[in-house]
Order: sequence, then structure tokens, then C-alpha cells
Amino acid sequence: MFLETQFENLLSRSGEPQALKDFRVKVFAKFRTLKIPGSENESWRKIPLSNFHPEEFVETPGINAISWKAPDGVKLQRADSLSGKELEFFLNNLESIFQKRNEEWFTLYSLSSFTHGIYIEVENDLILKEEIEIKFRLEKENKILPILVVKIGNHSKAFIAERYECPEEKDFKLLQGLTVIYTGAGSRVSYVGIESFGSSVFHFQNLFSDQKEDSDVKIAKITPGGYKGKNLIGVELSGKGARARVIGLAPMTGREFQDSEVKIVHKESHTESSILYRGAFKDKAHHIFTGNLHIPNSCKDVNAIQINNNLLLGRSARAESIPKLEVYAENVKCEHGATVGEIDEEQLFYLASRGIDEDEARRMIVEGFLGQVIGEIESDSIQQELFELIVYKVEGPI
Repeated sequence: MFLETQFENLLSRSGEPQALKDFRVKVFAKFRTLKIPGSENESWRKIPLSNFHPEEFVETPGINAISWKAPDGVKLQRADSLSGKELEFFLNNLESIFQKRNEEWFTLYSLSSFTHGIYIEVENDLILKEEIEIKFRLEKENKILPILVVKIGNHSKAFIAERYECPEEKDFKLLQGLTVIYTGAGSRVSYVGIESFGSSVFHFQNLFSDQKEDSDVKIAKITPGGYKGKNLIGVELSGKGARARVIGLAPMTGREFQDSEVKIVHKESHTESSILYRGAFKDKAHHIFTGNLHIPNSCKDVNAIQINNNLLLGRSARAESIPKLEVYAENVKCEHGATVGEIDEEQLFYLASRGIDEDEARRMIVEGFLGQVIGEIESDSIQQELFELIVYKVEGPI
């Protein structure tokens, strides 16, 4: 009842196009029949959500919660100002997600009740030399549900940084995002999603990417904690020659809980994908990584690899790795690997023999371990920011 009232209030205040309102109403009709996922749901069974009560989050920020910068030639619009072909593209992408994922409570909550919608378009044959950056920040209020839809034209190149921020607060807050990235034929895209949350934030994000022929996409996800959260990254390689690289970084401490799930679907032959997730965990931090790979029998000449490496920096820290391979095709090459362990004593001994004290040696090992992921991000300023994040989150006394 409370969520229905919130939804009605959202519609009454909205100045959106009628087609977008109609879409919200259709999705909400399905959403109200679902329940928050629990132990019966394979994807959510490890997340303790007994104290998650979405009806308690009622205060949403205004447009000032969003900030952005974009180079010339980039179209950036709020959802309530869309019309014509831009509105059609925005709605078609949301409709596609709804049709594929209409049994997912969190996905439908975002689709029906998003509080801020942004559309970004990079036209064909445009090579951007500057970053596109968009930030969603939650401060005084206790809920924000943004949606970002990105269209990258054929043979274009872009770097996109998306940030979610919420400072340390005593009371629980909710930040739930949904991002859609469409990449045209021959495009080159780097995306980095950076989270920065206080220890009282429930945080959930879905990111879905659809790649056309010969496109090359790198997705980097930075998840340094919060209270309880889950990230789902879904990649569809729907054009021949498409290549996807998904990397993740999870430096966590305290009692932070994070579930990271990646699913890559090879829908065409001659496609490639790779996953590398690394995390370092202190205190009672708990991280779960699930890597899903699906290759139907209609595909051939497919290469896919997924790697998850975890470094435990305390006896109470936990890391779980769950690979899932659904490979029905022949003439494909698939690999997977996972490690969970503590700092190697032989490495410490080697560094000590070079005159480096133990605390400094441990910090060097952690930086080197996580730095292999950071080094793949194509932004010097973001790389520096992430090395500073490591110092703040998991270095110091280990």
C-alpha cells in the first residue's frame, strides 16, 4: 500500500511525456504482484534483506542531485524533456528490459518508480577526446532511483564515468540505479561506474549493455562497500566481432556486504569476452562474486574467460566465488579461474630481504594486487583517485 501511494504521488508530480507515464503504469501493475527476492531466488539467496523495508524510503531529492559534464557534440537530456526519436529510443530500451526481466522485483522497481532519468547520445562517427561524467548524489533525503540510457553511434568512441555518492549517515538510505548502454557497430566505449557510500546505505544497481557488430566495450565497476548491496552487470554480444571486457574492484572493510554478479551472453559467432574481478577485504567484510557465461549452440569461434581473485586481510573477512558456465556450442574456447587467499608470506620475506618493513610490504602487495585492475582504466585522474581509495579503505594496519 505504501509503495502504491508513493507511485501515485510520483506520477502526479511528474511532467513527463504521457507515453513514459503509461509505461510506468504498465510496469507497476506487474511490479505490485512481485515480492522482494529471498532465499528461494538463486541470484539473491545469499543477501540478507530481512531489514530492508522499501516503503520507509520516501524522501527523494530534486534535480540538483544530478550533475554532469559532457564535451561538445554529446546530447544529454532529462527524461521529462524527451520527445520524438529520442523518447522512442529511451522507451524502447526500457521496454526491452521489462520484457526480458519482468519477474525481477528490483528491476521493475527501477523501471516503474525511477526518480531521475537521463538520456545521453553520441552521434555516429564522433571521436570524443574528453570524458562524459554524470553524478547522482544523495544527501539529506533517503532515496534516489536514477536511470541512465546511453546510445553510442556507429564508429564512435567515448569514455563515460558514472558516479553514485552518499555520505556517511546514521539512518538507512536507498540508492538504486539502472544503466543501459547501447553501442553501435564499430564503436569503442569505456565505462566506469564508481560507488562511494556511507555504511548505512542499501545500494543496488543493474547495468545492461547491448553490443552490435565489431563494437569494443570495457566496463569497470568500483564497489567499495556501503551497508548491503548487489550489482548485476548483463552484457549481450549481439553482433559478430563484438568484444567485451568487464573488470571489477572491491576494496571493503568493516561489516560491508556486497554481491557482484556478471552475466555475458554471446548471441553471435566470432565474439570475445573476458571478466576480471579483484577484491581485498578487511575486518568482517563479505563479498560474493558470480560469473555467468552463456554460449548457445548456434555460435562458433567464441572466446571467453572469467577470473576472480580475492585477498583476505583478516581472519573474519569472507570472499565467495561462484562460476557458472552454460556452454552449448562447439568450437569455442572458455576458461575460468578463482582464488581466495591471504598475503603470501614468501612475498613478505622477499620484500623484507630488500629492507622493506612488514607494514609497508603489505601495503605494496595490496596496491600491486588491486593495481592490475586500476591500470586498465583509461583515465589518469580516476586511477589516482582509486589508489587513494585503496589507502583509505584497506591499507593502514593490516
